[in-house]
Amino acid sequence: MRQKCQHFRKYSSLVEQPEDVKELRCAGVLSNELGSDKEMENLFNKLNVLLVPETAAFALIRDQIEVHFKSKR
Repeated sequence: MRQKCQHFRKYSSLVEQPEDVKELRCAGVLSNELGSDKEMENLFNKLNVLLVPETAAFALIRDQIEVHFKSKR
């Protein structure tokens, strides 16, 4: 279960708005069965409240993923 939470937290840190869901969906990273990208963003935001705050190591990984996605634009 802990590994699943860590995995979710990685994606959750990348989702701040519906456009982020769209980018991850179009890249094949996420599959949205909820309907709209806004609904998926809301789900990530609600579940993220329940998770433990990120560590410095996690923040570094998140930042590297963001740099990678931005380089692909």
